[in-house]
Amino acid sequence: MRHSPRRRSILTPGTVVQFRANAAKAQGALAQGAKLVLSPSKKAYFDMKYDANTPIGHDWAGHTDVQDGYTWDPVTYVPGVAEIGWSPVDGRGWEEYRVRLATHAPRWSGRGWQYHRSVEVPWG
Repeated sequence: MRHSPRRRSILTPGTVVQFRANAAKAQGALAQGAKLVLSPSKKAYFDMKYDANTPIGHDWAGHTDVQDGYTWDPVTYVPGVAEIGWSPVDGRGWEEYRVRLATHAPRWSGRGWQYHRSVEVPWG
């Protein structure tokens, strides 16, 4: 089966484009005056597996560890996502976050919730 070559999309300035995986396409959209919704699949998708042994979730975008999800800064563009949204950069730190995250384990376990017990977090 022969596929026709893809044509380059011409965007109207102000068009809103979602960035999920292809940085080159996102940069091309920006160059045409588009606005971006940043939702890179390796950082912002909550249903991705942490590693190959994670029993639930998807892996189509690859695996991302807890620290990588937390330290990603959407402002730089190139499950700590909620905290990133409400905390100023100078008030955040991985070492403090990983300890705070661990304090939620008794409540989650008590409710029977399944969660990834990352080796990066001191679960106790």
